Amino acid sequence: MLILIKLCRLARAQTNLHVISNRFQTFRRIAFGSRLYETRSHVEMNVVKLTKEQQLDVIDRNALFATSADVNAVLGRSSELREFFEAPVNAARAEAYGLLGMFKTERHVLAPAIVDGMLRHDVSQTTVNFGGHKLIAVAGDYHACRLEVGTRILNRLAVLALERITAIGEHAVALEQRKALLAARLRLLNLRKGGIEGLGDEGAAEIVALEKELKTASGEHAEAKASLSTLATRLGHVTSILDAPADYLSLAKLKLRLNKMGFKVAPGSEEPASELKLHELSMGDGLKAVILFVRCQRAELPPRESLLARAAREIL
Repeated sequence: MLILIKLCRLARAQTNLHVISNRFQTFRRIAFGSRLYETRSHVEMNVVKLTKEQQLDVIDRNALFATSADVNAVLGRSSELREFFEAPVNAARAEAYGLLGMFKTERHVLAPAIVDGMLRHDVSQTTVNFGGHKLIAVAGDYHACRLEVGTRILNRLAVLALERITAIGEHAVALEQRKALLAARLRLLNLRKGGIEGLGDEGAAEIVALEKELKTASGEHAEAKASLSTLATRLGHVTSILDAPADYLSLAKLKLRLNKMGFKVAPGSEEPASELKLHELSMGDGLKAVILFVRCQRAELPPRESLLARAAREIL
């Protein structure tokens, strides 16, 4: 909502306020709608207890983490989680909710496997690994955590809009500089043309080519400046993102069956495997992560002193 308020203060025109408000509500429905929001009766079905124990509720810990020490490290390095539990207002809280994000990598390898009751050493298999674990959007309850995630999504989309506006501005400056160089070169050739030596056929052809290139650069420069010339045109870049949410934000279900070695197990196979029901969030061109809502226990948070001691050992 803070983003909407800032845009409204900038707009000052009722039409722009109406457009921005409508686009904001569209994205709000996506961020907090049916795919990212469940009723309270389904809270426990969508949240996993993040613990060093072997079972993370319905998920085997080893499917997401190599060892229990990795879980401890994720909890320990989350400044948001530590700040939440250390806040006096949360002194009585035993647990917190957060969003666990991680990157998924898949590799195709040849590895041993049982095929038709016989051991083979060159079976094509796919390994799945999760890394870069990060805990964010820590809150006191599940729905407050969801709300914080939605707010951060909107903030990210605002950054995308600002990046677009900045890129257009930089492009306009580059075009202006290009125009100046072309105009200077063209003036120089025209001066030579009227001089004692004159210009040959190559010089005349270069003048024609420069005039054509200068005309193109001038048109592009005028277009770039026009797209940023008024507040309405700048807001147009914001609403263009809000008008096409599917182009910038997507949430897909991710179902995997992994054995203890991290290999994919085919559906219907009798091989023991962990069932993973996760989601994959994509935003813009560069952000794609597997996400999982988790509950974190205060008792599982490593003491701050142990983290400092560990850092000292690593340095030494």
